[in-house]
Amino acid sequence: MPEKRRCRVCGAEISMSANICPKCGAKQSRPLLVLIMVVAFIVIFIVEMSIMSKNRDRDQADSVTAASQSDDAS
Repeated sequence: MPEKRRCRVCGAEISMSANICPKCGAKQSRPLLVLIMVVAFIVIFIVEMSIMSKNRDRDQADSVTAASQSDDAS
């Protein structure tokens, strides 16, 4: 017997693979998929911020080094 679950809106018993409730027509969300997408977005955001921060720090160090070298040349 196929696995069943309850509709989030009307409570009718529906198939686990159903995207729409056959009784009320409500779209059935996939909470695990949504959670995975949110976590992936957060991880990508954190990695991107880390990369941008390292690039900014390196650029600041390069500008300080260039400024001190121009002062030494004067």
